[in-house]
Amino acid sequence: MQLAKNSFFRIIRFSTTYLVLFKQLLIIQFLRPSTPTKTAVILIAKKYSYLQMGLICMSSFLYYNRDFEIQIHCDQKISKILRIFLPLYRRFIVTVFPTISDNSDPYIEQLKLFFNLNSINTILFDADIRWKGSLVYDFRDPLAYNFESNVNALDFWPILAAHLRIPSEAGYQVLTCCVTSWGNQSLRMSQSEINKYIEDLDTFQWEGDHKFNEFKRLRGQFLMSYIFTKLSNKTNSIVEIEKSKGKILETSFFGATGYRYGT
Repeated sequence: MQLAKNSFFRIIRFSTTYLVLFKQLLIIQFLRPSTPTKTAVILIAKKYSYLQMGLICMSSFLYYNRDFEIQIHCDQKISKILRIFLPLYRRFIVTVFPTISDNSDPYIEQLKLFFNLNSINTILFDADIRWKGSLVYDFRDPLAYNFESNVNALDFWPILAAHLRIPSEAGYQVLTCCVTSWGNQSLRMSQSEINKYIEDLDTFQWEGDHKFNEFKRLRGQFLMSYIFTKLSNKTNSIVEIEKSKGKILETSFFGATGYRYGT
């Protein structure tokens, strides 16, 4: 009985999700895009699940945000399928960059994109986001999705901080980084310093406490949070913006939950 009930609600969620996607795809065929003044960057790699969610993400974003162009960074396999769908977005500027290698770590690739976009009016967000409204953001200060906890509350932090040569007493807020923007701010670091940070994160040995396996997926998040703390005294948050502007987006946090829209 419970299995039948779960299956029924799964069908309902699937139908609702793709009816909304179909409606948005249909409507954006007739929208008159504004001249793009800003850029949205999405990473879609490795899993076809991310491609499915990426189409929902891109369609819902353009439905509410017509003054953006979109850049998609992906691997070759995803690129071949993605190009089949590009005619559906012909009224907008959507560019595909198949620059991600098959054996690369998507979380490290996201971190590379994050650093490459500093000082530019660009927003980077995950593929597993469904947009619910317009992004009201002036690109003056850094932007993240939300504030989580103080880094000092995490018992593994001193070990990671020592590996990255970061003061463990920094005491910054850990940010939810499914949406990030530098806010036109510039990071005063050389490319070699940035590469060293990324290399250290990529080679960090998560041994001992079982919690390290849980946080391995999030290693870039801690570095992003630290960088934004150094960059500015103020970081905007989508969740804070939503308190006055209404719901802007929802995310499935697929990497942590395995949940896909419509399943």
